[in-house]
Amino acid sequence: WAPFDPGSDWHGEWALTLVRLGRYAEAISVLEAFLTVDPIHLESLKLLGPLYTTMNQFEKAANIYQQWLHLDPSAAVPLRKLAKAKWSQGELEAAYEVYREYLFDRLNYDADVVREFLLLCSSMGRPIDYAATMRFEMSQKVDVLLGDYLTLGNHLKSFGAYEDAVDTFREGLRRFPNNRDLELNLARLFGERTEYVEARKVLEASRSLSSDNQLAGLYLDVLLAQGDLETALDFDENSLSTAIRREDDIAETLGHIYLYPRGKLSIEKIDKDIIKENIYTSYFIPPELIIR
Repeated sequence: WAPFDPGSDWHGEWALTLVRLGRYAEAISVLEAFLTVDPIHLESLKLLGPLYTTMNQFEKAANIYQQWLHLDPSAAVPLRKLAKAKWSQGELEAAYEVYREYLFDRLNYDADVVREFLLLCSSMGRPIDYAATMRFEMSQKVDVLLGDYLTLGNHLKSFGAYEDAVDTFREGLRRFPNNRDLELNLARLFGERTEYVEARKVLEASRSLSSDNQLAGLYLDVLLAQGDLETALDFDENSLSTAIRREDDIAETLGHIYLYPRGKLSIEKIDKDIIKENIYTSYFIPPELIIR
């Protein structure tokens, strides 16, 4: 190699050559030396920041991206890179603020950046920001997908933002009427919150209730949780989707089974035939119906 002249015009190409050879530390030295002569050389900063990141020198990388932004305030690339560098340093709040500036203050839409921010919000336990970001992404799409509503609704549910999750599933059903997956998720959410009346409304309005095993099983669970044994029995005559039909299931379910219409039976009186005819499993079992 020829002696390095920090004032030459080809230092950047030299640094790139070193990068291609995997000699990152040497490439960094070349760029650092040049920047001592010309501290505001933008192209050198653009090369040096990612090199620091590659070498896990995130604090130095963040400083470079901030210099880059100072020289080119409207640039989006260094803003995203700064956010990632801050996150890698463990500065989650700082990363959060930079991502928010990128997405919401500057209104830059980039699907990859959205996903990064969603992951950050999730790791920080910020359901409202997560929801706002998902909705921002959905607003930028020409066609919002069914999966967007399911993903957002279930993430909100996992964060404990139940009302927002309900609103999301309902919004999805307005966009995709009679969708089985949205109906199932909404009814499950109501059931898990013991809002059986609402769960029942969703299920009884479903066109898939009589043909879908999961919806039918959930409906039976809700009826029994309400104590509506007569409707449950009538419904079960047309749908045996939740009946236990395998002998192997017996041992697994004896601790949480119930019977109808005969009421409780002691475990000692239960045999395979009775189980096949009368016993059903449930997510929402009323305590008074449980056999222990």
